[in-house]
Amino acid sequence: MGLSCCVCLWLLLALALLGASAWQCPRIPYSSTRNFSVPYTLPSLDAGSPIQNVAVFTDSDGPVAVFVAIRNRILLVSPELRLLSVLVTGPMGSARCEICRLCPAITDGPEDTDNVLLLLDPLEPWLYSCGTAQHGLCYQHQLEVRDGKVAITATHCLYSAMGNSPAFCPDCVVSPLGTSATVVATSYASIFYLGSTIDSSVAARYSPQSVSIRRLKGTLDGFSNDFQWLTVLPQYRDNYTIHYVHSFADGDHVYFLMVQPERPGSAAYHTRLARLSTHERHLRRYRELVLDCRFESKRRRRRSGEEDAERDIAYNVLQAAHAARPGARLARDLGINDTDTVLFGAFAESHPESPVPQENSAVCAFPLRLLNQAMEEGMKKCCGTGHHYSPHVWPQVNLSAPVVDTSCWDQPTLVPAASHKVDLFNGQLTGVLLTSLFVTAMGDVTVAHLGTAEGRIFQVGWEVRWDGRSRQTVGYAQPPPLAVLHCWHQAPCVWLLNVTGPGCRHFSTCQRCLRAERFMGCGWCGDGCRRRHECPGRWVQDSCPPFHPRSAPLQGRTRVTLCGMTFRSRLETDPCRGPRGACRVAVGQRGCTVLPEESDMPLAGSGGFGSFTCPTDPISAQEPHVSALHPPFGPRGGGTHLSLHGKHLSAGSSWRVMVNGSECALSRQPRYAPALPLALRWSGYRSHGEHRGVGPSPPGPAHPTWAIPRAHPEPSSAPPCPQECKDPLAPDRLLCHSPAFPFESNVEVVPGNLSVLLDGADGRWLFRLRYYSRPKVYPLQQEGRRLRLKPGEDEIEVHVRGAAG
Repeated sequence: MGLSCCVCLWLLLALALLGASAWQCPRIPYSSTRNFSVPYTLPSLDAGSPIQNVAVFTDSDGPVAVFVAIRNRILLVSPELRLLSVLVTGPMGSARCEICRLCPAITDGPEDTDNVLLLLDPLEPWLYSCGTAQHGLCYQHQLEVRDGKVAITATHCLYSAMGNSPAFCPDCVVSPLGTSATVVATSYASIFYLGSTIDSSVAARYSPQSVSIRRLKGTLDGFSNDFQWLTVLPQYRDNYTIHYVHSFADGDHVYFLMVQPERPGSAAYHTRLARLSTHERHLRRYRELVLDCRFESKRRRRRSGEEDAERDIAYNVLQAAHAARPGARLARDLGINDTDTVLFGAFAESHPESPVPQENSAVCAFPLRLLNQAMEEGMKKCCGTGHHYSPHVWPQVNLSAPVVDTSCWDQPTLVPAASHKVDLFNGQLTGVLLTSLFVTAMGDVTVAHLGTAEGRIFQVGWEVRWDGRSRQTVGYAQPPPLAVLHCWHQAPCVWLLNVTGPGCRHFSTCQRCLRAERFMGCGWCGDGCRRRHECPGRWVQDSCPPFHPRSAPLQGRTRVTLCGMTFRSRLETDPCRGPRGACRVAVGQRGCTVLPEESDMPLAGSGGFGSFTCPTDPISAQEPHVSALHPPFGPRGGGTHLSLHGKHLSAGSSWRVMVNGSECALSRQPRYAPALPLALRWSGYRSHGEHRGVGPSPPGPAHPTWAIPRAHPEPSSAPPCPQECKDPLAPDRLLCHSPAFPFESNVEVVPGNLSVLLDGADGRWLFRLRYYSRPKVYPLQQEGRRLRLKPGEDEIEVHVRGAAG
């Protein structure tokens, strides 16, 4: 009795083989070419508390250490974000705060220290930390690099008991409402430029000022008492709050960025840029300018009564800023040189009559040279001869020194000119609140790193594109996370992010992978986008072959499918059906025969593919070679599973299996196939030699390849499930495992029959055998103890029951 079903001869190759008709050009939407859910593991530091400041200490070789400030602590970590040491800065009065004893006790009871400022001296290896405790005092920490590691060797309290009082305190630097600062080093001292948020309550205690310039004394016991300042007049301190967001130095100037009411008592807020000269200590050349960041919707003709779907947006409240040199592409678009400094600002639209930001952001770029030029031209309009403009003097400021030169140019002035810029994202950051920003130039590309309020980070590169009508700057985003050492306000973590991005695995297609900017170092590796060191095989950065298959035999005749777009214009007829030569494809110097009936020639702007029959040796000429056939024999009835092994078996686009001249499809579906002999044909190329199903000799008696033993007790019972044997040990030997049999209780031996079925053979073989119950080993005991072998003994007698076979 034969098997109830015969299985067709089928071919198992090392690679999956698909027929030519089964493969089509992939239709991948642009949105699917990048997977933003790809996870990246990056070095990080959990500070345990909201981070208040971060400072990176560098030398000529790059980052050496990172200082992370939290409440009552300054963490010293390695460039890899490993915690090295902790400096305790509070609470004041705590026994654990050793540096607190360096300053006089001017407050009663314990007081937490929020580290409002964390600054590095631009010339000396010094770290400055200023906290809210003790009315805003500062410390200077001297640093030393030992064997590539940074250590704090000494700390000084920048306070002197002489010259400080509640009414006038030069050493009271920061405000509990917030302070932004920049340190500028001169040949003889370090100069602190400070912008502090104040109200009437803060101003009444130790007199912090809105804007001040303070010189550090050489004795390192505080600041000189001859500092200059500007501050909000008393009557406006509670309804004209100025929030200092960022400060930086560039050239001969120090800049502050502030969010404040448009005028005293106003509920509308805007962003201003303040400029101070490093060559002028009296603040008479203090200038302010309004920064205007907008999105302007495109004007279109609409039917009457139809509402605009888009609106012009003024992003009025700055959230973060960074000054950096731009890449060459963005510099050309801004009309500046790539050596100029650009102020990049992350802005948000505020809630009505409030400085609280909405989740609607924009990024605008302001060239500093153009901002300075606008200030000078604005002052000329105010103060020039023949003009009747009065200087818009800041009415809420008070000069600390007598005014000698009362001319228009020597007054702190809000220049009556706004610097207007449009959003680099064209309004695409709706629903996003940006909270941090870092920008760097990578070759010709300007790369920005943007942190959001929800803890995500975006990497963005800007380039100039042509949209058919005008040049415009557009942004394209990569997935989180981003670059460099970065944190956002009130988050407990710091991440170490490379400026080249986190990786390349988020690019899903070869074309999208190779379109990535070169600084990212992306290339195609087999079936994914990787960096070179991540690719164990062939890594390419130059091209993605737009055809299938990628290899073919030497003799050609392989059907090649070429994928692409815009194969013909809209006015052109099908070029492959037109005059000879209108549609040509060549592989090397040899032409291909086009198959128009199998080709889809898409029009311009559409997608599609074309199919061609070509000599294929220039593609990747590979000669298929079969080296082994397993098993080398089979029954005459067929149905044996065969595996062919060799090289380049996937070459070409079609494969045929011939058994004695009869073709068997390469399919897993059960299908009958005759046996012997076997021949393979690849895309019109016949393999060298033939592989016969019975080995090298002519067809003869078939040998069994597997068997199913069945056993059941006498006289009758439900037989156990059949089990297949392992591969034959030899043409005349099989190894099989008998199936398990359920024993009844108190039954030790059961007779049974073993049935053997061989594929292609008529009938079955029956054999007698006996089933025994599971052998039982009695515990070995002697005098109440387990029996153990004595030294030198190597045998022991064991009594068991049912120990048969």
